[in-house]
Amino acid sequence: MKFFRLILLLGIFWGVTPSSVSAIDPHFHNVTFHRCYHAHSCFVSIPNVPNIFGDVILIRIAGIDTPEILGQCDKEKQLALKARNFVNTVLENAREIELFDLERGEHFYLTARIMANGKNVSKLLLDKKFALPATDKPGKPNWCKE
Repeated sequence: MKFFRLILLLGIFWGVTPSSVSAIDPHFHNVTFHRCYHAHSCFVSIPNVPNIFGDVILIRIAGIDTPEILGQCDKEKQLALKARNFVNTVLENAREIELFDLERGEHFYLTARIMANGKNVSKLLLDKKFALPATDKPGKPNWCKE
């Protein structure tokens, strides 16, 4: 919701009238994928948004926790690389990438549900056991335990 207000404010600044604001779609189509560093952190470009806000921006995939590339053990690091490679392949091969429910997340990240060819990327990662559902508990999952 905060992101929608930001777009509304920017639209007014760039001359969008209030009557045309109601036509703004709450999600973004035709997103260009660049790369993912972690399985949950991807660089994308959003069309029809000023470059300062939409060109090669980092989006954190909402609703999941994934292993870290610089993890605590070899098992976590290897799983992180497999997960990242999986997401990169899915998004590189997607004909259509969409962002839904864009918000400001923890540490000022943008978070969103990412859809690739109509499939929820979070669900794909969960199904492959490359991610766990995010929780409100402090700390990160322990990917190193057996």
